[in-house]
Amino acid sequence: MPFITQQVAKINPESNFFFNSEVLSYPIAPLVSTRFFQDKNNVKTMKTRIVVFIDERNQSVPKIGEHKIENNVLSIYIDYDYSDKIPKKGYTAWYFEFEFTSPQIDAIDTLETYLRDIDPVTSRGTVTMVQG
Repeated sequence: MPFITQQVAKINPESNFFFNSEVLSYPIAPLVSTRFFQDKNNVKTMKTRIVVFIDERNQSVPKIGEHKIENNVLSIYIDYDYSDKIPKKGYTAWYFEFEFTSPQIDAIDTLETYLRDIDPVTSRGTVTMVQG
């Protein structure tokens, strides 16, 4: 049981995040915070919160995809369908909150979070040190 998803929510029902597409890296890297805690059964658990910005033209709900642990790094993928065109209008913000546990959790010291498109050319990631 690695992931316990607590929330996936569209933060803004109407697009109201606007970025200058001439100076912005595309796509926008996820915003991430994460930390370790002991759950009610005294199991070491990692709580993670992620905000991703998706082109407002995309109406599909992004999903938490696969994950892997390698070299003390937990890599998590948020899968989405993104337009190949740089957005000229606004972005929709999506919020993810989940808990993660694994027999390998003591080895994790870094979380890499990737916003992953079907087309890997337009994927983007963030590296976050886990606080505990």
